[in-house]
Amino acid sequence: MNAQQLLSFQAATGHTAGTVSLLIASILMVLIFIWAAWIVRQSLSSLQRSEAAMTDLLFAGLRVAALIWIGMYIAGL
Repeated sequence: MNAQQLLSFQAATGHTAGTVSLLIASILMVLIFIWAAWIVRQSLSSLQRSEAAMTDLLFAGLRVAALIWIGMYIAGL
């Protein structure tokens, strides 16, 4: 956005574009962490019921960690 657009955005919302961008990135990261906790919980539950092997838990953890890392890189956190 150019300077005029940034000023118009700030006047209309009362917040800078960077603040709104950080808010959206933070909400996205919270959703990713909730999803990650759910995936790990499901994997541990399957492991406890002997429906999954330890490697399934390992790969689920690696997928979750990779997604969190990518999300944080994109969000700039």
